[in-house]
Amino acid sequence: MDRSKSIFFKTVRSALFGFYNPKQLADFLEVPHQQFYTVLKEWSVYQVKKMLLRFMVKQAAEQLKPVMSKSAATRESVADQMPG
Repeated sequence: MDRSKSIFFKTVRSALFGFYNPKQLADFLEVPHQQFYTVLKEWSVYQVKKMLLRFMVKQAAEQLKPVMSKSAATRESVADQMPG
């Protein structure tokens, strides 16, 4: 992996997903951390899509935690305010 790709990847990983080193990301993706970059380079489009879906679910769960700890009435009020 060239230097610019590596810097970009590290920035995205830490800023968006809360992973600060490759081992944390490898653990989350359930790939051996010793072979992380090798495995990542071999991924298909399907595997990248699967990874992104897992990240989105993780992010959604993080955002829902504060709301889910509220009363049922508050959760219903929040749901009513959501678009769609």
